[in-house]
Amino acid sequence: MNKFISLFIVLFFCSGFASPYLSEIAHLFECPEYNLTLEEYTHEGDLVEGQSADIFFMKDEDEEIVSVVKMLRHTCLVEPREVQTMRAIKRHKFTHFKTPEVLDVKRLEESGATHTLVAMSKAPGQTLNTLVKQIAPLKGDERLIHLKILQEGAFESGKALGELHKKTSRHKNQIASAYRESSSFILDHYLDTIRRFGRRIKLGYFQSKHLVEHLKGLDIVDIPGIIHGDPHIGNILYDSSTRQVTFIDLHNMSPSMRAKRGGPIAYDYVCALLYLEELSYLSGKMSEAEVNSIVDNFKSGYRLQMPNLPPQTIAFYTALFYMDQINCFVDFQTKNAEAKRLADNLVTYAAEKLRLSNVLVF
Repeated sequence: MNKFISLFIVLFFCSGFASPYLSEIAHLFECPEYNLTLEEYTHEGDLVEGQSADIFFMKDEDEEIVSVVKMLRHTCLVEPREVQTMRAIKRHKFTHFKTPEVLDVKRLEESGATHTLVAMSKAPGQTLNTLVKQIAPLKGDERLIHLKILQEGAFESGKALGELHKKTSRHKNQIASAYRESSSFILDHYLDTIRRFGRRIKLGYFQSKHLVEHLKGLDIVDIPGIIHGDPHIGNILYDSSTRQVTFIDLHNMSPSMRAKRGGPIAYDYVCALLYLEELSYLSGKMSEAEVNSIVDNFKSGYRLQMPNLPPQTIAFYTALFYMDQINCFVDFQTKNAEAKRLADNLVTYAAEKLRLSNVLVF
């Protein structure tokens, strides 16, 4: 699970770099014929399926983005997992859980290397992360209007994720101590992190060890199903004009789609909820009441679909989520000052949550 959370900072802070592939990609997708241009979006290092990828926007003559091209920096002998996932999701015919549509898949041969290119439709609207950042400087009526949009986006996002979990859950095949191996790794890593950095973040080793032992002793039961795998608010787009939610970056979904047991849906829910909560505080500079209103809307939307996730399981994954953030970001190294500041704030926030006993009610 910690590999998903480690992508978080990379996806939130992207800067452009000059690519030698623009002309080849434009020719491959016949951009001139359709009066389209390509504009590079991310830097090298956006991780996809365990490898790096570059993202390009295809724009029309009015500079409107019409589609997205993702270039995987490795050769896929079969269709990329994300493509398989988007096509499988389309076959499910979900009402609320939407993903981009696959437009084309091509190969680019360059200097003896083969790259896989995936063209997909642009998801409508803006990411919840963008909407959260936009509210920070607003005041008065403008802030209230924007807050309402965020509340609606949170509600629709919860409803969409809940639909995915409800329609794919396998209640008769519950996972006892779900993802025990991954959970144990995070817990063990957390103790090592506290041993090295606990004094800096004001978390005591012996108290942390007691909590870890307590968590390891719990017999956690989770309902398996198809999970997104990385549902942070940079991967959820909301179009306020249609109230449509679109989930992107689906390469982590496919393992749970292929696995007989599926993935732990409560962990997926917790990740989406807590990312939304903490970024509303840290990036949106919102009051406690404003954040609570957004979080409550997400919960309400989700519970329309999945009303009965086990409370002890939610508490267990909540602790695991904050521990994983501390593991990933306590010694985060980057030259990007804003990314470093966010990483430090995430660690401070997570440490404070772990100190609060009311977060961990078992």
